[in-house]
Amino acid sequence: MRPSGVRPSSEDGGAQALGSPFPLRRRFRRQVLPALAVFVATLVAAMAWTSRDVLETVYLEQAARQARAIAEDAARTAPAAWNRLLSGEALADQDFRRLAETLEQERRAMHLSQLKVYDLTGRTLYAEVPERIGKQESNAALQEVLTEGDAGLRLERQPDGSALYELYVPYRDGSGRLRAVFELYEPVDYLDAALLRAAAPAAAIPAAMLAALVLGLAWLVRRAQADIDRRTRLIDDLSLRLERFVSRRASDAIRGESDVAALPAENVDCTWLFSDIRGFTGYAEQHRPEEVIGMLNRAMRLQVAAIEAAGGDVDKMIGDAVFARFHGDGRAQAALAAAEEIQRAAVAEGLPLGIGIYSGPVITGVIGVGQRFDYTAVGDSVNVASRLCSAALAGETIVDRGTLERAGPGPAARYESAEPLSVKGRLAPIKVARRTEPAA
Repeated sequence: MRPSGVRPSSEDGGAQALGSPFPLRRRFRRQVLPALAVFVATLVAAMAWTSRDVLETVYLEQAARQARAIAEDAARTAPAAWNRLLSGEALADQDFRRLAETLEQERRAMHLSQLKVYDLTGRTLYAEVPERIGKQESNAALQEVLTEGDAGLRLERQPDGSALYELYVPYRDGSGRLRAVFELYEPVDYLDAALLRAAAPAAAIPAAMLAALVLGLAWLVRRAQADIDRRTRLIDDLSLRLERFVSRRASDAIRGESDVAALPAENVDCTWLFSDIRGFTGYAEQHRPEEVIGMLNRAMRLQVAAIEAAGGDVDKMIGDAVFARFHGDGRAQAALAAAEEIQRAAVAEGLPLGIGIYSGPVITGVIGVGQRFDYTAVGDSVNVASRLCSAALAGETIVDRGTLERAGPGPAARYESAEPLSVKGRLAPIKVARRTEPAA
C-alpha cells in the first residue's frame, strides 16, 4: 500500500478560510468615532449647563448685593420715606419723588433696565411706571423668594420682541429679617455673553484634549491596521503555501478542529485514481535533474487540472505518481472522465502514463506523534487502485467492473473487457476493463 496524503486547496479557498483582514480602521470610524463624538458633545453640554448654573448663582448673588446697595443708599438719602415705604405706609408726593429719584439714580448707575420693589405679599411698592405701583404680582420666581427666601431668575419677553432676565432677590434688614423683594431687569445679551465667556474656556479645554485624544487614537488605529494587514497578508501567504502541500479535504478537516491530533477517523466510500509515469526511472537516469523536474511538472500540471475540473481531490503527489480521490454520487463517472482527459493530454504531450481506478471504502484520519502528523487514507481500496495502476501500460487506464457499472453505460462503452487481474494480497482475481488512448 502506498500512503496517501493531501493536496492543496485553491488560493481562493485559503483566503476565504482565513477571512479578510480585521477591519480595525472601519470599526474605529463606524463605532468608536461616533461614540467619542457623542461623549464629547455630552461632556461639553454638561459643562455648559454646569457653568450656566454656577454663573446664574453668581449673578443672583451679585444682584442681591446690588439690591442691598440700592436699599442702603435709599435709607441714607431718604430714611424716613424708605422705612415708610417698606412698612406699606402712604408717602407724600414730595417724599415719594425724592425716594424715586434716589432709586432711579441707583438703577442708572448699575445699568439696570428696570427696577421694582415688592412687599412680603407681592404687592408692588415701587416701579418706574406709576400705574404699576400697588398692583399685586404673582409668578414662580417671586413666590420662591417670598416663601423660601432664595433668589430666582426667569426670562421675560417684552412687547417689542426683546428679552430680559428678571432677577428676584430678597432684601433683609440688619437683623436678617426679610423686608422686601427687589426685581432687577438685566438684558439677555449681557448675561448670555458672560455665560459664554465663563463656559467657553471650561468647555474648550477638555474638548481640545479629547480632540487630541481622538487624533492620537486615529493615528494608533492606522498604525495598528497597517500592522494587522501586513501580518494577515503574511498569514494568508503562508497558509496558501502550506495548503499546496495538503488536500482540500484534509485542509477542511483541519480548519474545523483546533487540536489536529484530535481529528476523528472517518469511514468514507471513494473512487480512487492512481497514475504514474511508465519508464520514469530510466528517463531520470538518462536526463539532467532540471529536465526531470520539468517533465514531472508538465505531467503533474495536466493531471491536477483534469482531476480538479472533474471535481476530484488530489490526495498526494509521490514522485512520478498522483493519487486522487472522488466523492459523492457521481464519483465513478467523474473519475473516468478525469482519467480520459489525463490520457488525452498526456499522449499529446508525449508523456507515457498508466492509470488505475478502483472504488471502495477507506478510513481517513490523522496519524503521527509529537509535532509530525499526516492526514491519510488507509484501506484495501487504496492498495487495489495502486495495483491496477501498476498493471496499466503507457496510455492505458484499468478500472474495476464495479466502478465501471456505477459510472453508467456511456463511459462503460468506451472500455473493453479484460482478463481478471490477480492482485497481491487478494485471494480472488479482480474483474477489470481497459481503455487505451489512441496515439496523437
